[in-house]
Amino acid sequence: DGVSLQTACQTRSGELWVGTVRDGLFECGSSVVQQFSERDGLSDSAIEVLCGDGDGGLWIGTRNGGLHHFKARKITRFNTPWGFQGTYACALEPDAQGGLWIGTSGDGLFRLRDGKFTGYTVASGLPSDQILTLHADESDSLWVGTDKGLCRVRDGRVATFGGGNGLPEEATLQLDSDREGNLWVGSGSRIFRLHKEELNA
Repeated sequence: DGVSLQTACQTRSGELWVGTVRDGLFECGSSVVQQFSERDGLSDSAIEVLCGDGDGGLWIGTRNGGLHHFKARKITRFNTPWGFQGTYACALEPDAQGGLWIGTSGDGLFRLRDGKFTGYTVASGLPSDQILTLHADESDSLWVGTDKGLCRVRDGRVATFGGGNGLPEEATLQLDSDREGNLWVGSGSRIFRLHKEELNA
């Protein structure tokens, strides 16, 4: 009672995890609900986003405490001393190489791979440092929704879509792909279906 839910994630092994606005993380089993908060190692109990790692672990993005990894009942923090500069992790997306993309609210985009972080910002070509949503596809392209439109990161390079490309430079809130090679883009006012081959060209 009184717990405000923010996000949820089910891992490949079947566990259901729920992140809350201010009460930390909950593991919802078949008969037991267990809570995890700052006393268990989280730097912040405001959970913004959750993402399974494909190996039985869970990535946790918090509003004020950065990025965490939960595995084998242990929480590990990834923040400034380890190379992650973003404090508000608001979007997470695994990639095909076992890495993780992290979108932040104001500090741009980061990729964690082999224990090292690579950062992308407006200076790297992003339309904005405020990341709203992420989607990695089968071609190892990362589609990035920002508050100023859509872009793609592939092979370390950023391509933006907006203005002269015919897409509005407005907040991109949701991204997904289908089997026909289309990219679905949800904004605050409409939904677009775009063919990825045309965008890539």
